[in-house]
Amino acid sequence: MSAGAGIRVLLISPNRERSPDIVPPLAFAHLAPVLKAAGIEVSTLDLQLVPDGEEALRRILDELAPAVVGLSIRNLDNCAWPDSVSFLPDLAGLVGVLESREVPVIVGGAGVGIMPEEVLSLLGLDVAVSGEAEHVIVPLILALAAGDPVPELPGVVFRENGGFRTIPPAPIRDLGALPPPDYSVLDPGAYESIGGVVGIQTRRGCPFHCSYCVYPSIEGNRIRLRPPGRVADDLRRLFDEYGIDRFFLADSVFNEPEEHAIAVARAISDLDLPLGYGCYLTPRKLSPELADTLLLSGCEGGEFGSDSFSDPVLAGLGKPFRRRDIEETIAVCRAAGLPQVHHLIFGGPGETPETVRETLDAAEEWAPDALVAMAGVRIYPHTSLAAALAASGVELPDLVMPYQYVSPEVVDVIEETLLAHAREHAGWILPGSGHNCNVELFDRIRETGYRGPAWALLRRMRI
Repeated sequence: MSAGAGIRVLLISPNRERSPDIVPPLAFAHLAPVLKAAGIEVSTLDLQLVPDGEEALRRILDELAPAVVGLSIRNLDNCAWPDSVSFLPDLAGLVGVLESREVPVIVGGAGVGIMPEEVLSLLGLDVAVSGEAEHVIVPLILALAAGDPVPELPGVVFRENGGFRTIPPAPIRDLGALPPPDYSVLDPGAYESIGGVVGIQTRRGCPFHCSYCVYPSIEGNRIRLRPPGRVADDLRRLFDEYGIDRFFLADSVFNEPEEHAIAVARAISDLDLPLGYGCYLTPRKLSPELADTLLLSGCEGGEFGSDSFSDPVLAGLGKPFRRRDIEETIAVCRAAGLPQVHHLIFGGPGETPETVRETLDAAEEWAPDALVAMAGVRIYPHTSLAAALAASGVELPDLVMPYQYVSPEVVDVIEETLLAHAREHAGWILPGSGHNCNVELFDRIRETGYRGPAWALLRRMRI
């Protein structure tokens, strides 16, 4: 008999964000086969798919009486300024329902990996997993279900002696040894019906050292690759079993290393299916071979984390590329016919009115298909930027709540400067100000049946 036989687990995704995309909880697809292999019964509650989350939670707790509940937090907030919104206060009702049933709760997800102790403290919960969970989730659940002490497993964080104890994470070395994701727990058909986009991982880990970024805290610095054939198998199953023909490669940086990205794109092409997808890319290096291969495999657009078109700002953000690299990448994409959107951050360390103008002028000259511009840099604890700001005398608040740093040289003008520019130039999206970025707009786009990237449509609409 399996160790987990008879144990019921409920996995909850509280994410209700619909702007710009409706995204299913990918972690559930990776955890479910591990739990099922141990004999543990897995049920899910996805608040994106129910009208009243607390009522749905009460009902499913009554029906299942789970031994353990997993609460997966994808994002802590919307990372947008000045319209900053924390998602954590909305969890209070769910946590209250769980506390009333006295069921053990494990908190995890990307948002928790950023600052697990702070999240546990705010929510009043006791146990979290920081980082990957496939290799620790079964023994952790078995211990909690039996009422045993919390085991000291990699990435586990728990209350002890009035404080918290954190066991350092140990990223999984061989992703190819993990079982195939179980997409049935995501209800892909339901997401397809509401215009959602299923995510696919081809790799984990980020070797870069961007000063504000938390991906190394979530996935580690060491790149680990999934075999391209396994990625293609996922897509074949999604297409054959659910009719899913649009997806997003949810890697932090798909084209690092580039040879892996080319191999994955070729494996997708070899499926010979009518698929379309998007992916996050770095402009550090993008060869014509990769651009051509992406386009031939069905890539409908690359999303570049360029951040700025000004070298002093790029240096201040710790980016591993410079303005010249971005310009060359834009030219490579244009020559291949690969649509592209560049994500920008204005107001970082070293930003001045002159560097803002440099980026705006370059955007007009280079004319990528779309630009997503954020004002201010979301500051997270345990990042080099947070440490540098504190060392320079900047008084940082409790960072579990949204806090954006904006260079004092532009803080009074940056929002209006970006709005004025965006109103005069098509293809600009400003999440913090709502320009071409709000739930109503994206819902209208989804209702038309359009299934490509929203940013590409906005450019064609000249808005």
